[in-house]
Amino acid sequence: WYSGPGGGLGGGGLGDGSYKHAGAFFHEAGHGYGMPHGAGAYKEGSYPYENGGLKGSSWGYDPNLHQMIDVYAHGTLGCTAEAKIPRDEHGRCYKQDPMEGGFGQDRRTFNWQLFSDFNAAKVQRWLEGVSADDGRIFYNRSAHLDGNGASPEAYSRCDPPTGG
Repeated sequence: WYSGPGGGLGGGGLGDGSYKHAGAFFHEAGHGYGMPHGAGAYKEGSYPYENGGLKGSSWGYDPNLHQMIDVYAHGTLGCTAEAKIPRDEHGRCYKQDPMEGGFGQDRRTFNWQLFSDFNAAKVQRWLEGVSADDGRIFYNRSAHLDGNGASPEAYSRCDPPTGG
């Protein structure tokens, strides 16, 4: 019998995760957008928040529930004395970014995992591309984007400057 696809795999513009563990999907999608694991990136100086956490990041918003999502881990999941999870001055643990295993730290009522503002900007930049001073827009071609919409296997890219 089929027991599920296992964990997940992501990179090169693609991400796949198990339907049995939604957190793996968000984590692997992050790899698809070019994000490394949070703590390692922090140690290398390419992620701004301590040990891949959300201490210093802004809150998120769940548009379906019309609720803000805070940066604190609720309950005791992963927030042990031995854990290297950043805490505030009152001892409250901050959530970890999904790229550092932060899935499962949000209340079950939320539909989305809270990526740090830094990683959310990476996703936005990956999807929208980077504008040059001369008006040209560059984007990751591995994302299967087709500027004229001619390919049935590709997405058409929105052009915000022209509204197209």
